[in-house]
Amino acid sequence: MEIHHQPQLILDALFESAQSYSNQICSQWRSQHQEHLDYFEDQLQQACSSMESQQMDSSFLLEVCQMRGAYSNELINWIESLDYITTTDMVAENGKKQINQTIQAFPRTVDIPYEESFWLPHPEDSMRIQQWKRLQTIKQRIKKTGRLISNWFRTKPLMLQPLSHRFSFKLFCGVYLTVPLEQFLAKERSEYLMMIIQQLDHLHKLTQQLNSRFLFFDHWTPVWEQQQFNLIETAIQENSASWEILTSLRSELDGYAKQHELRFQQWKQDTAQEFLRQWNFAGTFILPSHHFGIKQLKNLNDLQKKQCNEEKASWQNHFKGEIKDWTHDLSLNRIQLTGGIAYYQAKFHIEDKILVHLDTAFLEAIQTLQNSVEHFQQAGSEAERTLKHKLLTETHTLLTTLRNTILPDIIDALTEIQFDQVALKYQEYIQQTVNHLPEKHIVFQKRDTTSIPPQSEIQEIPIKDLFEEYIFHNLTKQLQTSQIDLQQDLLSMIYGVAEIDQIVEFNLEAALTLLEEEDNVTREVQQAAQEGLERVVGKIQDYQEQLRNIQAQANRNLLNTTWTFTTSIQELLNSEKLIALKLKLASAKAKEQVVQARQQIWDSARNLLPRFWKWQIKQISEWNQRYLQIRQMTGLASISDDAPERLNQFLQESQQRIDALPFIYRRLFSVTPLEDDRFFLGRNEEMSMLRKEFENWQQDKYTVTAIIGERGSGHTTLLNMAEKRIFKDHRQHRIDFNKSVIHPKQFFNHFQNVLPDTVPTNFKELEDTLLNLSEPQIYLVENLQYLFFKTVDGFDLLEQFLLVISHTHKKVYWVVTCKQYSWNYLEKAMGLQKYFSRIIPLKGIKQEDLENALLKRHRATGYRLLFEIPKKIVDNRQFKKLESVKEQQAFVQNLFFEQLQNFASGNIAVAILFWLRSIIKIENYDLILNPVIDLETLFLHQLSTEEVFTLGCMVQHDHLNPQQHSIIFRQNLHQSTLFFNQLSSKGFIIKTPSGYQIHPFLYRPIVQALKRKNILH
Repeated sequence: MEIHHQPQLILDALFESAQSYSNQICSQWRSQHQEHLDYFEDQLQQACSSMESQQMDSSFLLEVCQMRGAYSNELINWIESLDYITTTDMVAENGKKQINQTIQAFPRTVDIPYEESFWLPHPEDSMRIQQWKRLQTIKQRIKKTGRLISNWFRTKPLMLQPLSHRFSFKLFCGVYLTVPLEQFLAKERSEYLMMIIQQLDHLHKLTQQLNSRFLFFDHWTPVWEQQQFNLIETAIQENSASWEILTSLRSELDGYAKQHELRFQQWKQDTAQEFLRQWNFAGTFILPSHHFGIKQLKNLNDLQKKQCNEEKASWQNHFKGEIKDWTHDLSLNRIQLTGGIAYYQAKFHIEDKILVHLDTAFLEAIQTLQNSVEHFQQAGSEAERTLKHKLLTETHTLLTTLRNTILPDIIDALTEIQFDQVALKYQEYIQQTVNHLPEKHIVFQKRDTTSIPPQSEIQEIPIKDLFEEYIFHNLTKQLQTSQIDLQQDLLSMIYGVAEIDQIVEFNLEAALTLLEEEDNVTREVQQAAQEGLERVVGKIQDYQEQLRNIQAQANRNLLNTTWTFTTSIQELLNSEKLIALKLKLASAKAKEQVVQARQQIWDSARNLLPRFWKWQIKQISEWNQRYLQIRQMTGLASISDDAPERLNQFLQESQQRIDALPFIYRRLFSVTPLEDDRFFLGRNEEMSMLRKEFENWQQDKYTVTAIIGERGSGHTTLLNMAEKRIFKDHRQHRIDFNKSVIHPKQFFNHFQNVLPDTVPTNFKELEDTLLNLSEPQIYLVENLQYLFFKTVDGFDLLEQFLLVISHTHKKVYWVVTCKQYSWNYLEKAMGLQKYFSRIIPLKGIKQEDLENALLKRHRATGYRLLFEIPKKIVDNRQFKKLESVKEQQAFVQNLFFEQLQNFASGNIAVAILFWLRSIIKIENYDLILNPVIDLETLFLHQLSTEEVFTLGCMVQHDHLNPQQHSIIFRQNLHQSTLFFNQLSSKGFIIKTPSGYQIHPFLYRPIVQALKRKNILH
């Protein structure tokens, strides 16, 4: 009998192919997930091993945070690569081809004769089938009887055709074997994916537990602050639970294979039973061929495909949510770990500044004072005169050492702690990780790990907006609040340290006074001096202890900030909390937009007319004031006779106020070039131009640079910054012509330090020496204006030096500085600009930069800034509308800086002097400042001709002495000396080591007056 007449043999062949297909799918699915589990376990093993191998010390938690951060990065990359849906689809397509090849080996059509047993009644036959069998049996008997009767009359009898049923084998197998197999495998796929999402959920929770465990939420203070290593060891030991979880997941994966085999055998049994039952009726009245035809098979396939696609969308939705939710957790956890790293970096930075730098400085101060104590102890019973000499000598030596070295070192070290910079770096470090957060993230609104397919619901969350609104904003605010208090404490200590020299001086002077007023008290004097210095030592030790407390408070503040930051992020790991915050944020933004729009419309309508009216009044007032000034400048309006006297009084009072300021304040506001860049502001553009010029010189281009600007505009400061930032890796020399150079010998003496081996005596030797340098070098030349003298032959020295510069530009990069008005004069007199490739003008800095520069220095002193409110400001309408003290102080501060900008015109040195002069008094760390600058200078526009030309010449030369003045103006020295004395008594000029120069307070007003008279250009 042919095989297709034996359905059981057909089933065995098809089931063999289906078994192979099913086992192949199960194996590939298991292998895929097994690889993922292996990778997860490897990464976990590496992370745990790294932690176990670390030494338990103060930096352990920092290293743990760094390792956990790297582990989170690896997991994020791995999680984002997970794609179970695509993989299972590919396996299914390959299996279908194998089944179809098996079916193709059989005939397309099957014709099966009925067996006698077929017509016998069967208990499982339905009534319809039983009736059909009876009808067919009767019909067959009638045919058989008719055939017998017909054959009686025939010579050749007819044979009765056997009864059979025919049908399409391929279509029948498609409906009753292939489609059921696909349905079975679709269910198996769902079972497999359900196991996967449950296991991924376990792994997700495992990583959450690990991350939470090593952030020590339950033991934050003992671990993070007190470094209790036993708790850390306990947390490491708890990692063993992770391996138990992974072992159970592997067992579950192995169990899936067994369960799959059992379910396949059950399916095989059920399918075989149905296949054989329908096989008997295929092609008959009971099961006609059109019931399993092409259309029906297509419908079944389409229905199966539709159902698979619907289920696939549910699975994809869940896996997308699982992956994104997991990476969301890890991303936030990475930011939590970044907070821990930032905390430890800030903590170590503060400890380094305090333990290394400040301890050394404090110990040096204590040792110096103790040495002085020992000197007094060794004095014994010395005579009064000897003891007095010792007191005077020791006082001078000790105060000199304290004021010149020790106290400045301590104050500098205290200033370098800069809690505001520590907080800024802490914030910036975290910000770098926050920047990697996606704008939007996906979280589970409903996580379903039981239904097949899962009915999970996901939602898109604007995670970055939420983080910045509810987490990062609070972090910034908390950092600012905590560092302000610390900075105040630190600055209070600075004030105390700055007063140490005064305490020493007071105690030693008191002992000296006792020695002068009483007889036979040498022993008491000696003891008083010793005890006084010992009290100072105790005070310094108190400062050390206070500094330790500040350090501890800084650590606590950072720890509390990090704790609040970390726990706040923990709330964002809750999906329900995230969704609630999303709704809250959307609502707040909508309300804010409505309120802003309404407020803008109302403000525009309400302020239009008053603003226009204020503008009109302001224009009229400014025009009247300007008109009066022009009349006074031109002499059409009289100026009060006592204006020069008031000016002199203003200058004397200014000097008295400045001298009365504390040492620390005068030191911070010293009108000297900056050596470091803490207070360097407003010259970024000039630094960029200088850097570009230096790069051009390095490329062998003709490059000679000049920096020009008014006196006090920052020539030397710019060169100091360039030395550190631009020229630091190159050999450089500094030449400062700090006074007028008239004779060549004076000029060449300035090259003794830069050319020690060969000191030139003429310009030819200088040029040859420079051209023969072994390597290219940088020469920074300051105050080019001192190389000329305003006489007929006063330009020769300058011209010869400029020629040397031009001839040696390839070997030497020349950067020279010159005062603005000297440059302008030399340009008109000799065309100075043609010698230079680039002119860098130091323009007046903007009001905003000027304000920042002054307030930054002021904040370093620790005094609280308060502005006095003069009566004329109190009566100001705009001022009266301000309700809070803070708003009033801000109004007056802005008014003051507007005046300061007008007087200083962006000149930082002049601005510093006016700032110091405006200080009225200091009380209890409150610095009270007068916001009104009452310097009257209009009378300067009515100076005599001799005064105008002398001051103009002094501006052009920067410094001038009577002898130089007599030569320039061709008059005898006695007349010039008398004239300089008159200018000095009026306060117009002051004497310096280099000669006379214009008083800093009058520099800008005199320059403006001279410009109006066309003396300066």
